[in-house]
Amino acid sequence: MDKSPSRISGKATRKSILCYLGLHKWKRAGGTTHFSSNIREKKYRCERCGRIKTEYEPKE
Repeated sequence: MDKSPSRISGKATRKSILCYLGLHKWKRAGGTTHFSSNIREKKYRCERCGRIKTEYEPKE
């Protein structure tokens, strides 16, 4: 569960117009490698709206 400001304060989130247009401001939120020894999972979180995306890439 993410800890966005709206979940802490109980206020409704106000989505940025940039996020509405798909221009998120992604920041690295973490990642794990528990799926396999050759797969890396990267998690990113938008600083404006709190949306989370996950990318998978092979390790080198």
